[in-house]
Amino acid sequence: MSENSAITTLNIERLKLIMERDVHYFAMNKKINQIEAAMEQLSGKKVWELEAQILYDDENPDYIKGSSED
Repeated sequence: MSENSAITTLNIERLKLIMERDVHYFAMNKKINQIEAAMEQLSGKKVWELEAQILYDDENPDYIKGSSED
């Protein structure tokens, strides 16, 4: 009988933690989406279009230039 009550208690605690995790997850995603929407509105571009461009050496297109080489 005590094993069942321990399992029930642990299961309740597990469910509470899952709910708390989900609340934080959805709150963070909402904030991220708001920031991305603001960035898109200000720039007129999608967020992934704002990523830094990688500079390549003109003579060797497979070679990525380092910051010290600029």
